[in-house]
Amino acid sequence: MKFLVLFFILSSGVLVFATSKKASTIAKIPLSFRDPQKPGLVAEVVIKGQKFRFLIDTGASAHSIDRKVAEALGFSSAGDVQSSTPYGPGELAHLGDVNIKVGSLPLILEGALSTPDDPGGLVSDGISGVISPPRLSTHSFVVVDLKAPALYFVQASPQNIWKWLENEFSGFDFDELNRLEPNSFQETIKVRSKEFGSLQMFIDTGATTTILHAKESSTSPKLMSLGIGHHQCETRNARILPLNPEVKQNLLGMDCLRNKILVFGPPSLPMVWMGWPK
Repeated sequence: MKFLVLFFILSSGVLVFATSKKASTIAKIPLSFRDPQKPGLVAEVVIKGQKFRFLIDTGASAHSIDRKVAEALGFSSAGDVQSSTPYGPGELAHLGDVNIKVGSLPLILEGALSTPDDPGGLVSDGISGVISPPRLSTHSFVVVDLKAPALYFVQASPQNIWKWLENEFSGFDFDELNRLEPNSFQETIKVRSKEFGSLQMFIDTGATTTILHAKESSTSPKLMSLGIGHHQCETRNARILPLNPEVKQNLLGMDCLRNKILVFGPPSLPMVWMGWPK
């Protein structure tokens, strides 16, 4: 499966980082579960009047679309610029201005990159692409509800986002976590493990299970307890893969993220919040 990686900006005037005292919900977009056997969330995306299903993937550094779908919509590759993408090296494509919507929220397509085959097999599940919520947080807070699936855009300041969270999710206890790469669109946090010590992990709603890379790898799923903020996540499905110099990502997957609330601030705010059911 070929993919194009898409870079979106919010329509002018839609989302502006707030300086007012009261936080407000700009948009609430309903999501659906990908598949009972493959945990993950899916959003409806409308491009040129056509509806598509996109995976909500916080571990992706950019949005993407199936290459065949992109070509059917009239996108073409320029083939003159090389760049790194979540799926490997890519070429810059000339797309022009294409209006799209994620739920009811209008977005503008800026550019794209053609990439190698995606190993996730998304097309077989009827999924045409990937949305990276952190990349949508340029001017606002983006909240991903993994229990009653929804995607929120919230106009707020760092001071009043807490009040909004308390009002919207009163049954949750929130941890404030350090975002280890503040200028990156991939959310990396510090996680504690009894067996492996302190770990740097990506918050990855696109991963069905938690994945660690260690010298002592395992061929079968492993029972693990991971410390995240003031809470513990217990999983029986963690995969321990052998160390590989080319693969440095430890992934906190849906086995630990299920039923949680994820809050991503603008890139200038080096924090991410995780809500746990009380």
